[in-house]
Amino acid sequence: MVLDTAALIDAADDRRSLAAGVIDIAMWDLRTVCVPSNVLLEGLSLVPEHAQILLARFVNLPVVVVDPFGQDDAFDAGAHAARSRARKAGCDLKQAVHVARHRRWPLVTRDVDAAGALGPDVRVVPLP
Repeated sequence: MVLDTAALIDAADDRRSLAAGVIDIAMWDLRTVCVPSNVLLEGLSLVPEHAQILLARFVNLPVVVVDPFGQDDAFDAGAHAARSRARKAGCDLKQAVHVARHRRWPLVTRDVDAAGALGPDVRVVPLP
């Protein structure tokens, strides 16, 4: 599964959240959890220091991969976004949708409408 910023922040701020539960189940089943690099950047900038420590521990777990965002990814994600109704979505969500599309993994997000507009072919797991 791929996490967007809202899912990452929910898990860091409230271990009883739905996002934390989804992540726990994935890790229990030894499934890989992907955090796009722009999602990690945005998440770290929005949470308090104690939650930053939790995020640092989380992304270093063996079942978590931080997906980089290089030139080819930027061109591909930008081209998809330009053709969508969600051009003004943040770079974090654009990268999360891009990663979910390429990995063919579900995206955990609260922004279901923008994610669906950016990636109608991406399976979205909505957060409340």
